[in-house]
Amino acid sequence: MSGDMLNDKEATQYDRQIRLWGLDAQKRIRNTRVLFVGLRGFGVETCKNIVLAGVKSLTLMDDAVTTDADLSAQFFLGVDDVGKNRAEACLARLQALNPLVEVTAETGSPQSLTVDILKNYDVVCLTGGDLSLHMAINELTRQAGVRFFAGDVFGMHGYFFSDQLEHHYLVDQPVVGGDDTEPATKQAKRSIDYCSLTQALATSFKGIKTRRLPMLYIVIRALDQHRQTGQAQAAAVAHVCSEMDVDPSTLPQDLLDQVFSAGSFELNPAAAILGGVLGGEIIKVVSGKDEPVDNIFLWDATTSNGTVYRLGSTAQPKPVEAAEVIEL
Repeated sequence: MSGDMLNDKEATQYDRQIRLWGLDAQKRIRNTRVLFVGLRGFGVETCKNIVLAGVKSLTLMDDAVTTDADLSAQFFLGVDDVGKNRAEACLARLQALNPLVEVTAETGSPQSLTVDILKNYDVVCLTGGDLSLHMAINELTRQAGVRFFAGDVFGMHGYFFSDQLEHHYLVDQPVVGGDDTEPATKQAKRSIDYCSLTQALATSFKGIKTRRLPMLYIVIRALDQHRQTGQAQAAAVAHVCSEMDVDPSTLPQDLLDQVFSAGSFELNPAAAILGGVLGGEIIKVVSGKDEPVDNIFLWDATTSNGTVYRLGSTAQPKPVEAAEVIEL
């Protein structure tokens, strides 16, 4: 298959997408190799979207077996799959969505990944697991020069982080003085210099007004602290707030209770919506079209609000206020 041309079957399959974002963007998508780690509800919803978009290949990686709990949010698994490896169990259903994409499964653990392995991919996406694992994989992707996403869902809440290294993209902007009867646009080049997850997590919110704080992010950090150390909720919250220069009393108690009570349990509405947003972001960065999330997206399904914050800095960790609020 040529890397420069789409064959007739591909041109027919992706006709609507080519009309939406152009032939060159579709070619870039078609040449993209994705490694996706973690095939719970959030993960498979994301995979569904990138398979339909027509990437070159998708490698599913998961060392866990299917449980009854998976069936509440993972619609690509059935009762007969309980006890089977999650990646292998949902491979056939994902492949059936688009036979033009090469879908394979790996049953190893993310801890087995190395820089040399990651160099075989263009995008690595990790869902589930704790933040220490996410940071470790992100450091490897940076050494390999590979794009990185990571996230998770906790009941009706979730997030994903994006590290696209130095990313260049095109945006459409109006042309002044064009024909008034038909608005004209031209493409302009833009770039973003992303920070690592380690730098983002080092962000201090000292001096940031309470209404501008990423409350859900702070609560997720506290939950991760609780999971990794076994600390009680109050102790985990106090520890994380001390690190980030935040007054623990400013955190909404109902949000704390919702996230901590959900723990690692996924609800499909949140997994489906967040998977749709993340899938769209992956396509956006590999196609080079439009401005991507920089660098964390927080989703609250109880209020139907998605919020983008820019954390950290490529120079040194520093607080950055909310960049955009997206009503979905």
